[in-house]
Amino acid sequence: MKIRIISALLVTIAAAMLCGCKTMVERIVIITDTRQNIPVANKPFNFVESPDLEPLVKPGKPVRVTLDRNGEVHVRLREAFGWASIVVDGTYYVASLQAADIRSGGQFRLYGPRPLTDQTTNTYPSKYLLEIRKP
Repeated sequence: MKIRIISALLVTIAAAMLCGCKTMVERIVIITDTRQNIPVANKPFNFVESPDLEPLVKPGKPVRVTLDRNGEVHVRLREAFGWASIVVDGTYYVASLQAADIRSGGQFRLYGPRPLTDQTTNTYPSKYLLEIRKP
C-alpha cells in the first residue's frame, strides 16, 4: 500500500513538471563589458533551462536572441533554473540563474573558462555583467 502511494505521488510530481507549469515572464536583458564599460552589441544571448529531474524530464526549448546595439533585448523567459550565456570571439561566458533570479531580476556576473596558463586555480575570469530587469 505504501509503495502505491509513493508511486502515485512520484507520477503526480512528474506530470506537473512535464506540463510546463512554470511561468513565462517578460524581461529586459542587458549585457555590459565591465572592463570597458560599454554594452555588448549584436551578440547572441542564450538561456537554456535545466530541469530538476533532467534525466526524466526534457529541458524546455532554449531561448536564443540577439542583443541590439545597446546591448539589450526584450525576451520571455521561463521562471526556472538554467544557464545564461553569450559567446564573444569564440569564448563562452556563462552564469547559472535560479527561478527567483529571473522573477525578481538583478545583476549577475558571466564567467569565462579558466585561464590556460594556470590550471591549478579555481579563479574564473568575469568580464561581462548580465542584468535582468522587469519591463
